Amino acid sequence: QNKDSMSSDRFKRLDDLGFIWNPHDRKWDRGFEELETYVEKFGDCLVPALYKTSRDFALGSWVDHRRKDKHLMSSDRIKRLDDLGFVWSVYEFNWEEGFNYLVSYEAEVGNCLVPALYKTSRDFALGNWVSNQRSAKEITSSDRIKRLDDLGFVWDVKGEQWEQGFSELNAYKKVNGHCFVPKTY
Repeated sequence: QNKDSMSSDRFKRLDDLGFIWNPHDRKWDRGFEELETYVEKFGDCLVPALYKTSRDFALGSWVDHRRKDKHLMSSDRIKRLDDLGFVWSVYEFNWEEGFNYLVSYEAEVGNCLVPALYKTSRDFALGNWVSNQRSAKEITSSDRIKRLDDLGFVWDVKGEQWEQGFSELNAYKKVNGHCFVPKTY
């Protein structure tokens, strides 16, 4: 508190000793160091909310506060976090991850009709993610809807199945001249 009024000699002696002038800065620096260690160990900044480090530092809470207080942070700190791959919005990150998995699925299978219980090879519950997109269409941004539509996303699975069935029946009638399809056909 008195650093501005103390003699320069005393200030220098304390500073040379490594005196912590602002304990809030030290806590931020420690949190950043712990986050760097986490990234080295796990490869990302997606720290679970209740995660504590081996040194009993509440890193999950620290990360959550950084997300909430971004508007109060210096541009230098924001850049340091960005350079580390910090995820500012877990919701946005998860949506993009799901969309990228859907793009891969569509490229491999040829459609976006993901089975409800389908999981990717990396254990991402893509079937659940797709179902959530359908359920949340009313509150989904027009940009996301367009991206999904451009991929060939099916919003109404039952309607799509009916149309496919009707198309098959139409093809059957053209070949056979009638719609009396045997039950086992």
